[in-house]
Amino acid sequence: MREKASYALREEILKNRAYNQKHGYKTSEIIMGDFNDTPLDPSLLSLNELNLYLPFVELAKKGEGTTAFMDQWFLFDQMLYSKDLKGEPNKTYALYKTGVFHPDYLQEEKEPFVGYPKRFYQQTRFVGGYSDHFPVYGILIRKIEP
Repeated sequence: MREKASYALREEILKNRAYNQKHGYKTSEIIMGDFNDTPLDPSLLSLNELNLYLPFVELAKKGEGTTAFMDQWFLFDQMLYSKDLKGEPNKTYALYKTGVFHPDYLQEEKEPFVGYPKRFYQQTRFVGGYSDHFPVYGILIRKIEP
């Protein structure tokens, strides 16, 4: 994600919040995608001022990634959440867990790319994989009252 895209996302979030507030809705945001920036890049860190929680910052600090290039991992695919989803589950949903999904069958088995995402194509050659990025996930929970 670059600066212009970050600004456009910020504007869209603020527009949606204004609309929802005007109509009496309480909403929470979940924003996901391939941002082409890591959670540690300024374009994403700047979204903290919108009261968003970036759980993938901790994963990036641990060296996790969704795609690799020249033996360097990048966490371009990620999810951002409204901070109200970070709390304890009650009658509303709360963020339980986020992560990068990378089981063995999604990983390349052959040198020199062992452990990389197993691509569908490598250049023009069909290899039968899935993607050049591992997927990410988020799990929300809430208490169920009897």
